[in-house]
Amino acid sequence: MSEADRAERVETIMVSPDNPKPWRIENALHLKGARFQFRSWVGRDHDHCVGCWAKFAEFDRPNIQHEGYATRGRIGELWVCRECFDDLKDDLGWKLD
Repeated sequence: MSEADRAERVETIMVSPDNPKPWRIENALHLKGARFQFRSWVGRDHDHCVGCWAKFAEFDRPNIQHEGYATRGRIGELWVCRECFDDLKDDLGWKLD
């Protein structure tokens, strides 16, 4: 897909007064139509939300996510925080398994 095609796809999703943070949609657009499971994060060092880049980790610090929505991608598990999932699920057609 060309950069112009991608920009057009993003623009058609983003044109909505109900989307206060369209940059998160652009970050997560590659997961359009994905299926997720809600679960606790357990893993390596850490992961990031594909929408807003919130950090998932096992250690306790302010703003660290300990559970969220996970899906399988080409490079392994991809994570979405609760807020991004709730805000973006309708725009991106996300479903729960």
